[in-house]
Amino acid sequence: MCLDLACRLDERIGLGASMLGAELDPSPSFRSVLLFGPVAGGSGGSGGDGGAGQADREPPRTIEELARDLAALDLTVLDAPSPGRTPGGDTAQLLHRALSSSVEAAMYWQEPDDQDALAALPDIGDALRPLAERVAAWAPVLGWDRPCAPQQWILPWDRPGSPDDSWLHRDVSRWAADAREGEAAARKKQPRHARNAPSGSWWSTPLGLQQTVDRVPAALDLVEDEMGWVDAWVTPVHGPGRTLEITGAEDWIALCREHPLEVSASRRGDWYQVTGRDGRWVVPDWEQVAQQWDAVHLTVAGYLQAATRALEVDADTASVIGGWDPGSTYWLTGDVPAVTGEVQRWLHQDEGWVRTP
Repeated sequence: MCLDLACRLDERIGLGASMLGAELDPSPSFRSVLLFGPVAGGSGGSGGDGGAGQADREPPRTIEELARDLAALDLTVLDAPSPGRTPGGDTAQLLHRALSSSVEAAMYWQEPDDQDALAALPDIGDALRPLAERVAAWAPVLGWDRPCAPQQWILPWDRPGSPDDSWLHRDVSRWAADAREGEAAARKKQPRHARNAPSGSWWSTPLGLQQTVDRVPAALDLVEDEMGWVDAWVTPVHGPGRTLEITGAEDWIALCREHPLEVSASRRGDWYQVTGRDGRWVVPDWEQVAQQWDAVHLTVAGYLQAATRALEVDADTASVIGGWDPGSTYWLTGDVPAVTGEVQRWLHQDEGWVRTP
């Protein structure tokens, strides 16, 4: 997210990151190079200088130059508001767009793309640290660290009651049985090296159980592996019950240690691609988790801190948070949210998501 945000703050950095990232892209023939334009602070520069003197300068041509420009980036636009003051709408929108781009780019079935590879370089990571600290300071302002709210929304991308809804509401025990069957089947066809393992299940969510989001329309932009949907039907609901909060890597790791479900064979190929790690993998056994909790909520801040990377559970075991939209909740038991209002329809237009009458 931070590199994307830096590219939005300064178009020169965006151009340089695109060119340098292309040199690191493991699959250049299958990717498009994205050129980032400025979103805040004027027509071509960083921060609020209006672009004076920036547009005429050459973009960074080396990793060292890019790191230097990132370290010198004007971060004034990301100054957090004083206590009691309303946060600036432009800055909040800027951060939301960068977050949305990060979620949209999350992929668990292939190698990291050019921008991921670029951001992973030590010099670039060090240069982005001040920006990351500014983003972290905005988390409580934007509600990214909030626990699951009583007001929730069921978010189908087709009209409620359509045939596409028929696979929802599986019992968690059915999910567990399917997961174990899938793992057993994958063990029978394991190649010697993980890079040759077939792609298959890459998610770590209790897929098929009811999922809700806590903010509309913001949540409509925060969907991993989204399919280009432009038409959303959302239903307001009230979420009862005991909710487990995942606020970062440590919460997820603790859950995997307490309730591990082996997925080493079924996730091997995909998670090797995204992490470069070949070894034992686990996800939480949601059937066991359901004995203590009715629902599990991943905060936005928790997503940013922990998703899309290997999380060490113990010396020879790891896990990945994959396929879990930030700020969303999965309901594990029969205590599913109760409908509290009429279905709303939202359409994606040039200006963003717009509610229709």
